[in-house]
Amino acid sequence: MKVTPLCKSFLYFINKNEEEQGVCQFLNHVITCYSDLIIHNQPQLAAHELIKIVDIICSTYETEKYDDIIHEKSIDLYSVEKCNQLFNTIFEIYTEVVKGSRKQIITDNKFK
Repeated sequence: MKVTPLCKSFLYFINKNEEEQGVCQFLNHVITCYSDLIIHNQPQLAAHELIKIVDIICSTYETEKYDDIIHEKSIDLYSVEKCNQLFNTIFEIYTEVVKGSRKQIITDNKFK
């Protein structure tokens, strides 16, 4: 399956840095689905995958960095370009969250 370069970078980062195997596998699956939808020019469906990515991360880590990110941007998620911009923002925040000194895994994580 072909994956966009940005998704490939995010997947690589997750595989190198995510400590929770279940979270890693689920993020890999959802990001691959997102990439496939983007490749097939389905930005509205891809936007749903973006919400899933944020939900997974917020269910795994205590962070407020994603608060309102989807709601602020969701009005504009009808183009591949806008989806990819939000995807990049999600990636940037994830790198801060997973590498940050305040990394706190929630104990009742449903993705374990």
